Amino acid sequence: MKELSKEKIFEYSSKELLGVMRFDFYDGGLANKWNPRDLIIELNDKKEIDLKKLQQELNYIQFDLIKSFDTVVRFCNGRGYDNETLVYIDLEVAKYVIKLVPVRDSYSY
Repeated sequence: MKELSKEKIFEYSSKELLGVMRFDFYDGGLANKWNPRDLIIELNDKKEIDLKKLQQELNYIQFDLIKSFDTVVRFCNGRGYDNETLVYIDLEVAKYVIKLVPVRDSYSY
């Protein structure tokens, strides 16, 4: 399978967003929340997206590529908000831009 890249490997605009997945390790475990955008609902209504495959890709990113807080820290070359890092991956269903925040606090709540 493909790996995450720190290099921007594709162009994108906010109009192409399917949604925003937020996840963190505040209490030591992985917590996540999906915030869908209108585009994903439109594509699903038109049967132009396979949500099951999309979920498989999201699971691959979360549980295989970014499986621990230590992995986030390694990608970001350290801890703290100053080390936030964007990573990219182009998979079958979608292209993903992932903002890694190497902080264990309640930043997303």
